Amino acid sequence: MKQIIKNIKNMNLVKHSTVIIALMFFCIITNSSVAQEIKDTLCFKLDFKLGQKLTYRVESFDSIAIDYGSPLLKNRIEFWEISCDSITSRGNFILSQKLVEFNSLEATKDEDKVERFESPWLNKRVRIEIDSLGNRISVNYIDTVSPALAPGGAFQPYILFKIGESLKSINESWITESTDTLVENGFPPAILKQTSLNRVKGRIDTLDFNCNRFDYIKTAQGSVETVYGKGSFFTTVVVNSHGIMDISSELFFPVHYYSTIEQKLTMHYSDSQKIKGWHYITTNFTLEKNEYKEVIKQPKKIKNGKKQPSKRR
Repeated sequence: MKQIIKNIKNMNLVKHSTVIIALMFFCIITNSSVAQEIKDTLCFKLDFKLGQKLTYRVESFDSIAIDYGSPLLKNRIEFWEISCDSITSRGNFILSQKLVEFNSLEATKDEDKVERFESPWLNKRVRIEIDSLGNRISVNYIDTVSPALAPGGAFQPYILFKIGESLKSINESWITESTDTLVENGFPPAILKQTSLNRVKGRIDTLDFNCNRFDYIKTAQGSVETVYGKGSFFTTVVVNSHGIMDISSELFFPVHYYSTIEQKLTMHYSDSQKIKGWHYITTNFTLEKNEYKEVIKQPKKIKNGKKQPSKRR
């Protein structure tokens, strides 16, 4: 009898040990899964600093055909500046953007290349208010401008677009939708309504920055009014595009952005006169300079007449 009781106790001990070992393995596997999940989660957001100025070198290749004519080919080199002028109490960024340098080699099939250095859009500043996910809150023109377009046209790729969501796992996808007023591309501004399917690609090291990368495919429809002399006409567009965005994983601003787009244009001169066109663009935005000038806020008076100390941001 004693032997039987002893055997039963041993069996219970074995079962107890087995349960403990199983729980240990479960904890190890769970912790590993959580650690892997954290490791594979990337953060996509924008975080500009007050007084920061980013300069991008933008190289583009254009092919433009109007009414089935010979295509006009362009190779454009531009420099664009984006400055953070202020940050609202809600954390939105008030940014100014302008084209500061322009050079273009242009030719059609039967003509010699022409080099251009002037654009009516040079040094025309616009203001764009966005949040950390790229949602546009407000836009306006800083400088008084007459009707003009950026060198790549009203619907050229633009680097300040909606990201939509922040924390994502590698290979995870999400959809963004937006209607943007593209003041940075000309006056009057184009309106573009778009839908993008985005996907996380992973971590990369580029231009001496650790970056998080996502890509997208996008479809869009838009319109813009073109003013010439005392007249004007409307252009509607259907856009299909693909892009790759690299955002610094430590400083949270765009480091490199690639975009290729197909634009199917219809120019509406009247109800009966419509002209078709196609505009293909391949563009690379590459960060050239990241400059930061610390801004000291002016002292503020309080009710008792004393001044608060200056704050650094």
